[in-house]
Amino acid sequence: APDADPGAKKLVELAGGCPTNLRLFRYWSQLRGSSCSDVLARLDARMPEALRTQAGPEVSKAVLRFSTSELLARLDKEDKTTKDLLTLVSYLGPRDIPFFLFEERDREEEILSKRLSEAIRDASKLRAMLIRLESYGFIERHPDSFSIHELLQEAVRDSLTAEASRAWANAATRLVAEAFPRQGQYAGPVPVCTRLVPHALAATLHAEEASVAREASSQLIYSSGLYFHANGALDEAKTCYQLAVSLTRRVFKDAPHPTLATRINSLGTIEHELGNLQAAKDCFEKAFEMCEAVYGPLEEAVYGAPDEKLLTIPIRNLCTILEELGDPEAAQQTYERAMRIYLEVYGWNHPLVAECADRFGRTWHRLGKLAKARNCYEKAVLAEESAPEHNPGALATYLNTLAMVLMEMGEPGLAHERISRALRLDKQSYGESHPAIARDLANLGHACRELRQLQDAERYYRDALNIIEREEGEDSPLTVSLMNHLGVVLLDNGKAAQARTCLEQALAYNEQHYGPESNEVVRNLVNLGRALDELNAHTQAMAAFERALGVVRDTDGPESERVATIHYRMGKSLQKQEQLPEALSQLQKAMRIDDKVFGKTHASVARDAYAIGCVLADMNDTVVAMGHLTLALDIYESTLGKNDPRSRKVRARLDTLSG
Repeated sequence: APDADPGAKKLVELAGGCPTNLRLFRYWSQLRGSSCSDVLARLDARMPEALRTQAGPEVSKAVLRFSTSELLARLDKEDKTTKDLLTLVSYLGPRDIPFFLFEERDREEEILSKRLSEAIRDASKLRAMLIRLESYGFIERHPDSFSIHELLQEAVRDSLTAEASRAWANAATRLVAEAFPRQGQYAGPVPVCTRLVPHALAATLHAEEASVAREASSQLIYSSGLYFHANGALDEAKTCYQLAVSLTRRVFKDAPHPTLATRINSLGTIEHELGNLQAAKDCFEKAFEMCEAVYGPLEEAVYGAPDEKLLTIPIRNLCTILEELGDPEAAQQTYERAMRIYLEVYGWNHPLVAECADRFGRTWHRLGKLAKARNCYEKAVLAEESAPEHNPGALATYLNTLAMVLMEMGEPGLAHERISRALRLDKQSYGESHPAIARDLANLGHACRELRQLQDAERYYRDALNIIEREEGEDSPLTVSLMNHLGVVLLDNGKAAQARTCLEQALAYNEQHYGPESNEVVRNLVNLGRALDELNAHTQAMAAFERALGVVRDTDGPESERVATIHYRMGKSLQKQEQLPEALSQLQKAMRIDDKVFGKTHASVARDAYAIGCVLADMNDTVVAMGHLTLALDIYESTLGKNDPRSRKVRARLDTLSG
């Protein structure tokens, strides 16, 4: 009270409105039995000349350092162990310092002073020290933690010699590192991690300033980054990863090391998720080059048994980035590099080689190089099934990717065999109801549709749809995709009404989720038009076709495979309406485009030629009709074989006309 002690008003001014200063003044005065005027006199003697007539933050800090040093000196005389505890926590975050941080843990060497280590093992002694620190005004206690003002922490650190500061920074960092749950991947919020992250960041910052505990700091800040990453705090994770990489480089003196490669790869992952593709590419390239330097070629390997994930992940991420950057050729070159390393390290019969071959095949597949893709996929299957401990689930995946390219190459029978084998493997691993089983069933449906085994195709699609609806619900992209496939095969089976229901449901979902001009909507419109046509709703069918054609022309241009398909469907619809000249015009447009896009011997050209032949036959132009039908038969027999249902269908129509 200023009236009782004239020095109090001046102390309040010097405190600069800082509650911590006022609290420390009060406790210091009480402990010494001094008046505010006595405190002011001692402060005035210690205050630098330049600050005596000033006010503001610098004066407030100087006052804080004074009051802290006075109390520390007294605490040092009364209880050195409690002073050690205060010094230690001055290198942590200021708020919510949890009691569990000081629990006893098994360690190879002691990281705290002997007296402090012995004291904090005893919960009653720790509580007594915290009560003493609170009585001095240094901390505020909470039910399971305590807090300290950051300016007070700074004042405590400033009171130390450089050597003592390094020792305490090292101790604080290692203490937090011991308590922080160390995981390769965090699944979500972990209460212990959430409370320790602020202390991890503070401790590693002080350790870096003191150039101590770099190995512990690098691991601690990396774990913090992993935790931020798992919980969607990408910017914070990036900052932690960057610091972890910097610290790890210093730990290993810039030499290639698996730990450094892992952390650079994690930084690349964050850059990728933040949309910084070039920065991500740089990180993945560095990580992969480091893996090459560390692990292969075999005769030059620096370390022992390679970490398969470390070998796999950077190259996988790099290829993904290269493809997103629009450089699939560079992605292929990178996979070739990877294959050479893996073969030198492992030989052919290894799961890692299988995975790399499969991903290499996918790059060829995306480029439309089907033969090269097939070769890679077959090598993936062979490598996985020949591995001493092969993974049935991975083998089933490779069999499916191989089957997809086999179907595109016109070999649905072989594709069916591969998928059937995958289904047997997955049933052994997962039972009867699993997303992998649904994938196999759906792919079997695709193969059966290509083989014109339409009843089987419908059954497989229905079984796959039942599993996916149970696993993901009715309103999921995969459910809708299967609904569309089922609708198409129902059409092929002559069940147009059921097909319409499926296709209208799929269309409504895709319009809502992907937009009215999306590829999914175009596909639905074409198939729905077919269903409407079968139900003699020709006006609605033509409207669906015309809407799809407008979208495709805008996106693909006037001459594309999809444009040709829609012209074909419109021609078939007009033929059913007996508008034969208009039908002929649409079908001729389709054939002209398909010939340009695929060449004269493609199955799509045969499809168009057959349809044109049928329209010409209906127009009684038998000679020209037979010419088109003969062209269709020649193409089908040369590409699909004489026994293919399409070949037999064309031959039957020719026989009818010639008879």
